[in-house]
Amino acid sequence: MKYIMILILLLTISCGEESKETEKIILSDPDTSSLVLAWPESEFPLRLIVPSSLEASFSTAYNNAANKWNDALGFTAFEIVFEGNNIIFGTSSQYLNDDIFSVAFPPDWIDVETSVLALTSFSFFNGTLLHADIIFNILTFTFDTSPNNSEIDFETVLIHEMGHFLGLKHVASDIDSLSVMQPSLRFGQRRRNLSAGDIQRIQELY
Repeated sequence: MKYIMILILLLTISCGEESKETEKIILSDPDTSSLVLAWPESEFPLRLIVPSSLEASFSTAYNNAANKWNDALGFTAFEIVFEGNNIIFGTSSQYLNDDIFSVAFPPDWIDVETSVLALTSFSFFNGTLLHADIIFNILTFTFDTSPNNSEIDFETVLIHEMGHFLGLKHVASDIDSLSVMQPSLRFGQRRRNLSAGDIQRIQELY
């Protein structure tokens, strides 16, 4: 019988130099966090379904984030599909058990800390990724493509979560201070370009 485990990776808000614990593994096996997770080649390109009723700047942000990872890998890992409004509505639990890879903005929030900006949920088997969704915490935070000091940069969070979607884990700032995979973010902060380390890590994975 196939056994599917769920992994949730989180990005939190940082109000200062210290960041909170930001990774929560929803698993019975504590050693699973050290697994190497990746999509099989047959799954590419990953069709990421996003809301179609967006301002132009948000549409641009989706394409920018996808292109950063696609360029790093040298092939089309992500295909952004602008399709419908249904992904904006509903409850966050709905996105964990369907057959659509989506970026969702549910009005509720999954039962994790409210300091979490967004999360990527996975199902996988023996290290092979089977399903994933990105869910933004719009209950607590305001996301914008040109954020002020009380808003969160949408593209920064998206490119980070897309890194998780591909199987990357968090990278501490003392290991790579330019990485988009750092686990926390400040209001108004932008971190939109992959570091040399990010590119190396994703190329090693694929």
